[in-house]
Amino acid sequence: MKKFDLSGVNVNSVLLLTTVQGLEKLVLEEFKELCKGIKIRGVDLRVLRGRVYIAVDEENIERILKNIMYGSRLIERVRILLGEVKGLDIYEMRRKFSSIFNNLLNSSMYFAVKAERLEDFENLTSVELASKIGKVLEDATKAKVSLDDPDLLVYAEAERNVVRFGIDITGFLSLRNRDYRIFKYKTMLNPIIASAMCRLSKPHELMLDPMCGSGTIPIECLYLYPSLRVICGDINPDCTRGAVNNASAAGFSVEGYIGDINFLPLYCGEIFDSIITNPPFGIREKAVRGLKSVYRSLLDVAESILIPGGRLCLITTQMRMLRWLLRKHDKLSLINYTKIIEGGLVSYIVVIQKRLH
Repeated sequence: MKKFDLSGVNVNSVLLLTTVQGLEKLVLEEFKELCKGIKIRGVDLRVLRGRVYIAVDEENIERILKNIMYGSRLIERVRILLGEVKGLDIYEMRRKFSSIFNNLLNSSMYFAVKAERLEDFENLTSVELASKIGKVLEDATKAKVSLDDPDLLVYAEAERNVVRFGIDITGFLSLRNRDYRIFKYKTMLNPIIASAMCRLSKPHELMLDPMCGSGTIPIECLYLYPSLRVICGDINPDCTRGAVNNASAAGFSVEGYIGDINFLPLYCGEIFDSIITNPPFGIREKAVRGLKSVYRSLLDVAESILIPGGRLCLITTQMRMLRWLLRKHDKLSLINYTKIIEGGLVSYIVVIQKRLH
């Protein structure tokens, strides 16, 4: 697939998809699945920037938007870029706003502007940039600004002395919001990261999450693999009950238990093809008996109950510690890891496989 330079493309046919920084390639993979058979003209991945730009033919936009808005588990926001101006050329901006937004806004409507600086721009903050664009748009269309209840959410981004502008299809609520979260826990995992972990693990029959929290990983796995059988547990009884209830709210059934990863039962002889879990980072929540003990127990369990070729997937900020512990487990090998950044915190999605022989 051809990569393109945004500076040379007709931006009124570009979709901007945002995600957790580090998951851009998985978003493109998901996009190809959801929009199979629809021709696209190019892709620009901003790796570790959380941005995927896709050039599409205008007649396909409506179909593509329907597919990704209802089907994506990895995208946070969807934007359509409609035009661009060099610098803050107010006259040119007003001219383009008049021709583009007059079809979308009128004097009886309200709009809001969300702006982002991808790099330093005109010594303006994002809020100041949004304010300037809002004033020009207000003058060009006679529509009014409303931050509380706008009819249209306008998006703008500044990069290399260029301001690109368009509309935010997702509105004020990110696609990461999930309505199945009846029970909420203080350290809930971003469901986009959970879905990415499931994609990387590729479970097919029986999956275990021994530190399930509110059940985000089991539920996201079931969205991807509905025929999967899932067992999940937690040392906190409220979490186990909450995970089961959240799964039910999502329309799925999971088997729950209460237990400590350091003293995990043998599950009556059950053998799993995947273990996918989110151990405590030790930042907002401390691990019982320490993080090293949790990792060691998790690796021991993986060696015992995974089938040959089965995968253990976890997210960690302690990559060095995990590598050191893994050297003492001859049956396990690290097959890949993905660096992600969320809220300024660097962590890694790690996939470990049980050797075939």
